Amino acid sequence: AGSAAFGFWFDTLSEAMHTLQRQFENNTAHSNGDTGVWIDLVDSRQDCRAPDEWTVSVPFRDSDAISTVVHENPPACDGDPRANIPFLSTTTWGNAEQGITSFESGHLHFINHRSVSDGVGILVWGVQSDNWPDETNDWYGPTIRNSVYHAVSQLTEVGF
Repeated sequence: AGSAAFGFWFDTLSEAMHTLQRQFENNTAHSNGDTGVWIDLVDSRQDCRAPDEWTVSVPFRDSDAISTVVHENPPACDGDPRANIPFLSTTTWGNAEQGITSFESGHLHFINHRSVSDGVGILVWGVQSDNWPDETNDWYGPTIRNSVYHAVSQLTEVGF
């Protein structure tokens, strides 16, 4: 994915932030004017699915008043246990600001990520977590593992 600003977007409404995200694997985001992968408010809960009856609407107003988004029957999973969400073998390169930005998200697992000539490889701004992940709890929590970051490469020399 390449664009003037962002490549892949996971920009979630607060009503949807707990729905279960699936695996994101073998994707490449490059040459974006800002960030390769933007992840905002993804805090998945185990087995949390959006109900078929969930509707999102924005009523039209014939005035200068601000329209408010209306959610009917949104998912209700706040108290459910968090789920680890794998981002596997993602590659980012030549993105002007960040390869990946994660903002106020939950148990994201960045595994085998490769970042080349991004302004910042991975920027994590706020984490929602139940505990510190390690081998004793099967890595239950947010983690970045087995990843490689090259701040400067030949891409940098040619203007990426």
